[in-house]
Formats: sequence, structure tokens, C-alpha cells
Amino acid sequence: MNSSALATEGVPRSRNKIILTVVYFGSWPEWFPAFLLSCAANRDVDWLILTDCDCRHIACPNIRHVSISMDSLNLMAGNALGIRVKKGPYSQLDLRPAYGEILGQFYEGYDFWGHVDVDVIWGNIREFISDDMLDSSDIISSRRDCLAGHFTVYRNCPLVNSLYKRYREWSLIMGDYLYHHFDEKGMGIFIKYCFPKDLVGTVRVEWSRSLVLDWWPLARRRQGWEWRNGRLFDGTGEEHMYIHFMTWKPYMQHIDFQAGERPTSFRVTHRGIWSQPMGLVDKVREWFPFRFLARSYLRYVAWNWVDSSRWLCFLRPKQHAKRGQVEA
Repeated sequence: MNSSALATEGVPRSRNKIILTVVYFGSWPEWFPAFLLSCAANRDVDWLILTDCDCRHIACPNIRHVSISMDSLNLMAGNALGIRVKKGPYSQLDLRPAYGEILGQFYEGYDFWGHVDVDVIWGNIREFISDDMLDSSDIISSRRDCLAGHFTVYRNCPLVNSLYKRYREWSLIMGDYLYHHFDEKGMGIFIKYCFPKDLVGTVRVEWSRSLVLDWWPLARRRQGWEWRNGRLFDGTGEEHMYIHFMTWKPYMQHIDFQAGERPTSFRVTHRGIWSQPMGLVDKVREWFPFRFLARSYLRYVAWNWVDSSRWLCFLRPKQHAKRGQVEA
């Protein structure tokens, strides 16, 4: 494994240090340079990227990258958890609640660690995740009343780092090759409905409001969101923490800058990312996206139906530990 060290001297620091983690295998998506730029602009947040992708273009003082294979990650996770782990490039997301123990060597000196996705453009994170919020919380999610795979942070302490072990079937889920949505649905339902009585009031969860903009807000403003000098704005000028364009990924085929280049602003639309003015053809396609709207709507309906089915699956007594059955 090769890594580049963090070097953030001279950057004003809040009293709570945060490190956010990306674990990604395969090839970088088209929009990755914009994602990377939005990470680098959050200079009071550190980033850890574990990947088998080419990292030669990642040269930001607050971003550390570790070259690692899927087999090596499974071995690292297995050694930390004491079980045999055989996850795949996507199903490894189930390991996220255990990052505090699996990746503890990278989290030393940090008050909070978190996990994020790459189909995201970040605004100013610390504008929305304040020190006061961190002081009064042990887990913070960007989704209302549930955990978000694209942004959830955990207090870096033994109680919270080992919280996943209170879920009775954690070892079966983390050892299995299939993806069980443990990072979102499993842990989210466990915390909301099956939290052990001894942890109520001890582990404080902040998910009272949504901090993310995804399918519906993006569908209403598909002509674009503007990123300017580390801040993200909608068409009215309102600032937001980040956008999550999961339903846009099949259509985002354009970006006009490379990793390492640093435009001061760019627009994000359902077709791609522009730091320069659009041409006439691109403008027409932006304003008349009939095929995109039809496909994205059908994709959303299908995804929502599958997602709802998974919720019901997790709530079945045979597959989820009830309060009285939770291990101490």
C-alpha cells in the first residue's frame, strides 16, 4: 500500500477534527475531477481515499490516498473484525459502520470519522456541520430519520466504533459477499427501532433534518447547480451542503476540466459539468431532455419500490434483532 501524507498546516481548524472516507474500486467516474475539487476546497475537513484506481493526479494537502486491492481490504477487515470477510467492490459498503475499527490506524487524532459516496459535489461542509452540532452528537446523518451512505459521521470513540456489534447478525452480514445495505437500512433501523435501552441517551443521533439534495430537487432544477469557490448554490442563490446525483449518473458524460485543474466555478447539470459557457447544442439538450426525464422517472420508481421492499425485509422478525434480543 502506498499513501500520501496529509499536510494541512496553516489551515484554520475547528475544535472537532473530521476525516471522511471514500472506498472505491474500478475506474473513476467521468465527474471525478469535480468531486475531487469540491473535496479539496473543504480545507478544514480531511479525506481518506482507499482505491485500486489511478491516484497520481490526487495531490491535495487535505486528501490522503491509499492504494489497495479488494482482497487486501477484505484481509484488513477480517483481521480487525475477527471473522472471514469476502466482500466485493460494491458489497464492501456493508463494512462502513465498522470503519472505526477496520481503519482505526488512519483515524488517530480525529474526533469524528465518516463515510461518503463519489456521486456527490460538496459545498462548504463545515457551514452546515458546526462544532456545536458535533459537540452535542455522536452520529450525524444527512438524511432525515435514517442513515445516509453518502454522508454519515461517527464520533471516534470505542463505544460508537463498536456500535455495529450490538446488531445480532453483524458478522454474517459483513462476512457475506452480497450487499445487505447494512450501512444505511440495517444500522438505521437498528438505531431507530431496536436501540438497546442502555444506549438510549448515551449515543446521541442527529438526523432531524435533511442536508442533502437528490432526486426531486435535482429533477426540478436539472438545468444546473453552481459551485463557486467551495460553495454550492441553487438557481435562487441559496447555499447547500451538497448534491447527490445518483439518478443522474448514466447521463453525466461531460466535464470540461481534468483532475489537478482548479476552476473557480462550474455548473452541474444532469448531462455533466461545465466550467466554461455551454454551446448552442448543449443548451438545447439541457432545455428539452424528454428521454432523460422519462428514463430517470422510471428508474426512480423502480429504485423506490426495491428500496421499500428492503425496508420491509429488514423489519421482519427473523432477519432483524428485536429490542429484547439484542446482544449486550
